[in-house]
Amino acid sequence: MNKETYIEKVSAIKKQQEVLRVELSKLMNDYIQSNMSFKVGDKVKVISGKTGAVTFGIIRKYFINFDHDVMPIIGKIKKNGEIHPTQNISYRHWAKDVIEPCND
Repeated sequence: MNKETYIEKVSAIKKQQEVLRVELSKLMNDYIQSNMSFKVGDKVKVISGKTGAVTFGIIRKYFINFDHDVMPIIGKIKKNGEIHPTQNISYRHWAKDVIEPCND
């Protein structure tokens, strides 16, 4: 195999990778859109399955975890009612935490 053949094959494989990456991204977005329980920006309350503590937050976005479940990222609400720019509420699916809509 010479250098030109090698470069052509690498280029073809990289094009296939890009096509598959775009296809996977579209598939993941469709899966998230069809399985999210709340809209992004909704105010929710998280009830801890262990202690029963209630924390209020706003849905930032969704992601797919290793078990292929659609999980929310929930931002904490500051005392003045705004969403905190960096802090999130830890939601533990395995601990039976419950997310409910907040009507406040």
